[in-house]
Amino acid sequence: MEDTWSTRDLPVLDAIVRRTDQGQSAVRPNEIEQDTGFDTKTVERALRALASEEQDLFLEVAWGFGGGAPTVFGATGHARRLAGAWPTADVLADRLIQTMKDMADAEEDEEKASRLKRTAAWFGTTARDILVQALAKGVTGQIG
Repeated sequence: MEDTWSTRDLPVLDAIVRRTDQGQSAVRPNEIEQDTGFDTKTVERALRALASEEQDLFLEVAWGFGGGAPTVFGATGHARRLAGAWPTADVLADRLIQTMKDMADAEEDEEKASRLKRTAAWFGTTARDILVQALAKGVTGQIG
């Protein structure tokens, strides 16, 4: 089975989220074609796949005449999280762990670098669930 998420559907979703974040209320298929470089049929297939997602990605979908590609209105929070505009706790955990690794690589003090590497390794394995839970509470405003 071909991976259509990363090669087709996510770029289309990214274009929609980007345009709605810029204040555009309706995103038309030809605009998505311009943003992604995809042809009409590819955009149509991606929009059909995205519109079939169990959790709504768009506030409204207006299908074209004869079943053509739809115009979409707005992006939901679910769409923003999938596109990376609103990071999830998992994404934030990965970023934090990578930042610690990068800091360790750049650290000149060997003891500090060693501590950063151990901490990143601990959060990357043993304590990852704890880190994700804490970040989830921070993202949802349950901390503080």
